[in-house]
Amino acid sequence: MAPGVGGSRIDFSGGTVQNYRRQVASVANGTLNINGGTVRSTSGQSGDVGNQGSIINVTGGQVQSDAGAGIVVSGDSTFTLTGGTVTALSAAGRASSSAT
Repeated sequence: MAPGVGGSRIDFSGGTVQNYRRQVASVANGTLNINGGTVRSTSGQSGDVGNQGSIINVTGGQVQSDAGAGIVVSGDSTFTLTGGTVTALSAAGRASSSAT
């Protein structure tokens, strides 16, 4: 299971974080910041932002998914990419109708 937060924050900065099952990081009502390094999942999404006003920021580095979407944003959540790359086998990003 991926590290997850509810109302908190996860910060990735440099190095490599890799998961072979499910998401690398899952956030519900919190913030996920990726700034440098590599966040990679070989069997699922790399970043998964739940509903309830969550935020994911990618300001550098690489977000990679070999099997699912690179970033999933759902509910009343926000995804911002200002640097770095998001790559995936199926889709680099996926958002529901209420996500931005």
